Amino acid sequence: MIPVPQSIIDFLQTHHVVSLTTMFNNELWAASCFYVFDQKNTALWIMTSQQTKHGGMMLQQPKIVGTIAGQPKIVQDIQGIQFTAHTRFIDDPNEYKIALAHYAKKHTMAKLLHTDIWHITFDEIKFTSNKLLFAQKTYWKRTD
Repeated sequence: MIPVPQSIIDFLQTHHVVSLTTMFNNELWAASCFYVFDQKNTALWIMTSQQTKHGGMMLQQPKIVGTIAGQPKIVQDIQGIQFTAHTRFIDDPNEYKIALAHYAKKHTMAKLLHTDIWHITFDEIKFTSNKLLFAQKTYWKRTD
């Protein structure tokens, strides 16, 4: 696999909300979820029930698109990610326990929740940053 550029890793580690869009039967749905970055697998863990509209749709069609961005007021501070990915519902109890431990390190209240965890594996990422150069783009694509 091609290494993920450090600028993308740094961005994913310093943010915590992903906006994702699901599609099934020609119907679209968007949702915002807290996440934890799984650097080893270039993926995210999110918690959301299968009973939510987006959870049910991800079970039927695991391909999603999404964005991660902050809300800076200064143009030079704007950064964000656009991505394509595929989701996987974690149903193995041991894998769930591992994912929950990682998730709870960043979002401690997660220990009190009894809901589903998903693994969102990035297929392609476009990172835009105005920090060094206006609208500088960095691309990454999974090759395995």
